Amino acid sequence: MEKEYFEVRDMRNKEKFFVDDAYLNGYAKHLGTTTSMVYFVLCRHADKNQECFPSMETMGEKIGVSRHTTMRSIKILEEWNIIQKGKRIRNKKGVWLHNTYTLMDKSVWKNKPSSTDATWTPSSTDAPIHVAPMHLSMSHPCDTKDTHRKDTHILSSTDDAVDFSQELKKLEDSKSRHLNIIGFYMDVRKATLRPKITTKSQLSAFIKRHAKSASALSVYTDDQIVSAKEEVETKYKDIDWTLETLIKQLTK
Repeated sequence: MEKEYFEVRDMRNKEKFFVDDAYLNGYAKHLGTTTSMVYFVLCRHADKNQECFPSMETMGEKIGVSRHTTMRSIKILEEWNIIQKGKRIRNKKGVWLHNTYTLMDKSVWKNKPSSTDATWTPSSTDAPIHVAPMHLSMSHPCDTKDTHRKDTHILSSTDDAVDFSQELKKLEDSKSRHLNIIGFYMDVRKATLRPKITTKSQLSAFIKRHAKSASALSVYTDDQIVSAKEEVETKYKDIDWTLETLIKQLTK
């Protein structure tokens, strides 16, 4: 009998989104199924600047959970510095209409606990993910395709000395806009900051301290940020202004 052949055609839309390998390499297991699904929705909606602003209702509808559950997951992601939440759109009365969410670079995520960390307890509101066995060890710190750790130059658990100019260039060349803004701030204030940032732990603390403000400034253009900086320097010549000062200047 003559065999019948058929052609398999993939009729799916080729749209896709990206999730950092590092998230699935440990964070998903610790943060749980629901929180991870909310993060995936944010990844799906994020633009080229890693920003998005879906409503709580939209996110909840996508994955079949309540608004309250979605809010709880957003809070968890914020606590781990995986996302930063800010305000974006106002109506004519000046009332904020919705939040904006910025996907943070993995270099500023809170370090995940190890499997032997006795102080770690999973969230009581979120069940852990149960993943089928894979041909990949989840216990190895470098078990992703990014084994060269191309982004880990920003943060380090060691306290080695750093070259201020070199670290500044890395921030300015980063693909993450919020890190570019921190680099801009370091460059403008380098006379004051250079003596204070001499080790990797100091650099790490500095980036974490300014990550939220830098993310909030990401919605503004470079010209707006520079203009705000010039206005601040003119008004407050004797004050050590911060990125938060620029935000206040831009939103006044």
